[in-house]
Amino acid sequence: CRSSFIPFMCLYLFPLCDGNGTAHKPSRNQCIETREAVCKDWWQKALNFPNKRDRLPNCESLSVTTESVCKGQDTSGNRSVSMNKSSNSTQMACKDTFYISSGTCVPQCGQWKQITDEMAVAVTVLVIISALVGLVFGIIVTILSCISRKKMFVFPQVIIVYMNASIVSQAFFILISFTDKTALFCSSRNLIEALDKPTAFCSFIGSVYYYTIIHLSILWLCHAFILFWKIKF
Repeated sequence: CRSSFIPFMCLYLFPLCDGNGTAHKPSRNQCIETREAVCKDWWQKALNFPNKRDRLPNCESLSVTTESVCKGQDTSGNRSVSMNKSSNSTQMACKDTFYISSGTCVPQCGQWKQITDEMAVAVTVLVIISALVGLVFGIIVTILSCISRKKMFVFPQVIIVYMNASIVSQAFFILISFTDKTALFCSSRNLIEALDKPTAFCSFIGSVYYYTIIHLSILWLCHAFILFWKIKF
């Protein structure tokens, strides 16, 4: 009961909002399942205490088949999911960005979107194109630097080589991250658990990202200062 009731009430009191502006609350069937099967005894005991009774949801007031509540197919098998907690168990399915866990619908890592589907596609395409352009031009600059290594591998021109290396590495890891985002960034199927426990790749690429940003900023400032010094003096 505890493992089911806590996420159920959390979703009821604090509905999740996705990128399309839709609020996701528990469905009526999910509420009835919790009240009459999963937590039946404890629910009845809570009704004897006014301070607890007033906090319990009115299952009949919840929606059954709205877009905002646990509707759709089970993402693992494209079929409706049954709770099977009792002989009178209510059929319940979760929206495609959720899945059944401990008798409630929880957001699924790799499926949940904080922006609209159209915006997600646009952002993905732009990031991939930017990374590809940066990688291609970075490789070209690397080849030209190797050809003219006598001129480029000396101070201060070598700063440009270091900056280019940072850009190439960042573009490379960005492209890798799009190969399988769920496997690379989701340590758990549960979105909340995945956010609390990032994968090793997620921590690594985060470190690479911040390192390259700081690295590029410092190198650019050094190069600009050197050019200013030469022009001024």
